[in-house]
Amino acid sequence: MDIKPVLTMREAVGRYIPDGQEVMIGGFAFSDPTALAHELIRQRRKGLYVMKTSGGVLVDMLIGAGCVDRVLFCHIWNSVGPVPAHCFRRALEQGIPNTVAVEELSFGAFTMALLAVGIWLAMSIADLRRTQDCVLMGRRDCVRISVP
Repeated sequence: MDIKPVLTMREAVGRYIPDGQEVMIGGFAFSDPTALAHELIRQRRKGLYVMKTSGGVLVDMLIGAGCVDRVLFCHIWNSVGPVPAHCFRRALEQGIPNTVAVEELSFGAFTMALLAVGIWLAMSIADLRRTQDCVLMGRRDCVRISVP
């Protein structure tokens, strides 16, 4: 049985999320990955481009800690209701702790963008796999195969 390594949140953030990284964060309300946000803040990550359908408290914390330079979202509300979260609003209106570039999409547009990226990624992996198989068979005449 092949056992896969398990990383702590500290190790995962340290290894896979450097400053300036684009980060798609899932979850909603009770299932938000709060431990991820806390670890990004602990490691003082900067310049992140955060993508999240519903930002809420998690994205507000990251913005307030100065981790985020750019955010793509469907909404960022505080936990009380449809009012902008405090750190998000302060960053937009006063540039505190830093200015944040904002891209807002509807849920439908965000979902279609994720679908498009997923299809592109699947096709790219399939194309890469065909080339790898050719090389691994010892052939030297490997060329990219066009997919209609």
